[in-house]
Amino acid sequence: MSFSRRDLLKSLGRAAVALPVLPSLLPKRAQAQAATPPLRFVFLMNRNGQMERNFYPTVPGAQVQPEIFSARLADLSGNVSQVFGPAYDTLKTKMTILRGLDLTSSTSDHCRTSFLCASQPAPGSGAEGDGPRFGASVDWLIERSSSFYASAPRLRAMRFSVSPGRGFSFSNVNGTPTSLPYLATDQGVFNNVFAGFTGGGPAVVDPAARRSAVIDATLARFALLKANRRLSGADKQRLQQHADHLTGIKSGLMTTQPTMCTPPSSTPFWRSGEPLRKKYENVNDLIVAAFTCDITRIASVYIEDFDDTNTDYSYFHGLSHADEASDPGARTASANANRWIADRVAHLIHRLDSTLDVNGRPMLENTIVVWGNEISNYWHRGESMPTMIAGGGGKFAMGLYLDYRQRPFKHYANRGDFPAVGRPYTQLLCSLMRAAGLQSSEFEPYGQNGKFGEFTQGTYDNGEYTKYASTRTDPLPVFAL
Repeated sequence: MSFSRRDLLKSLGRAAVALPVLPSLLPKRAQAQAATPPLRFVFLMNRNGQMERNFYPTVPGAQVQPEIFSARLADLSGNVSQVFGPAYDTLKTKMTILRGLDLTSSTSDHCRTSFLCASQPAPGSGAEGDGPRFGASVDWLIERSSSFYASAPRLRAMRFSVSPGRGFSFSNVNGTPTSLPYLATDQGVFNNVFAGFTGGGPAVVDPAARRSAVIDATLARFALLKANRRLSGADKQRLQQHADHLTGIKSGLMTTQPTMCTPPSSTPFWRSGEPLRKKYENVNDLIVAAFTCDITRIASVYIEDFDDTNTDYSYFHGLSHADEASDPGARTASANANRWIADRVAHLIHRLDSTLDVNGRPMLENTIVVWGNEISNYWHRGESMPTMIAGGGGKFAMGLYLDYRQRPFKHYANRGDFPAVGRPYTQLLCSLMRAAGLQSSEFEPYGQNGKFGEFTQGTYDNGEYTKYASTRTDPLPVFAL
């Protein structure tokens, strides 16, 4: 098929106004800037679990696979749930809530080893666990893998908890689990991440500058076409008019050049008497700054507070023992406390979503944010560990409420006030590690009987998990892409 020069010019004129970014036409500098962003992780955990009626949406969803039900969060009117309030209204397509993922361990109680180790504390390790009975935590396994960090980073992970040395991250060297240190102040996090750092790191791409580069490349092609002896005077005039139109578009674009990352010059650190939210929001800002400068790609945050003053922790702890069905006052108080926590998580998600990555897209798109809990409900159960994932990094399905509870509903010891049983929580944790590029050989040895996490039958269940014994570390279906 052949085209006349007039047809060629008409086609070029129609396409050039809305010309997409074409790497082959970009100057070399612009091509270098259009880099692939690295994958990043943020892990956040809070204490005392959740009341099911507060945390999860109230829609049943539609069955998409046997014992898997799904609903689109964007289809929900109003708040997602009592815990996920207005702060999540614009995040419904960027997050997924998971239900029916269970700890398959020998016991369940307040402990820091459940969230990322899927294990109860080792004997003698303390009431809340200074080390897991089996294995190590997901964040440590990812940070030590050459599949995730091809070269040594400035900092493998940053960790924050208001209680010094108290967190949910555990190493395991030669079979000995060890609690990893956390920093207890926002200023401590700042010093740990940015001490001695003078700048550098990847440039943040200005999308307007990229569009301007495309227009420059197009105009250069027009100049070559105008030099063609076969081009008539009228066609040269038409081509010049189109070039002038593109030049006008270019002049209206922002032309700010990309800037190299710089460490925060001054941070108003939290001071005693100020709202506690400021401390967590400062840490969120430092996480985003560290990701922007590629100082680290992993952050872990233990949220122990539940309001701006944290004046009565014993009451907050007591809510984890209250019956949500018979104590509406406790249910309301629990919803308020956990919404405060959820809003701190939402602040981080919004900061990631409003920050440009090295490819000019929101940083959230290349980050996997995991928010979880130490236990499930007021009976210290491990069924339906409350979990929300945001961003997804292109590895997981977003915008969904996924319910993995077994049908018909089954309850341990036929206790209807216990959460219905589902499938092993380890499927989620192993999906996260696979998303980071880890091979099974890098995490399977850190668990019971050659598979990641704890899997003890006969004590905590009545055989409901037997069918998952061989698949408990498989990718989580529907969720893992």
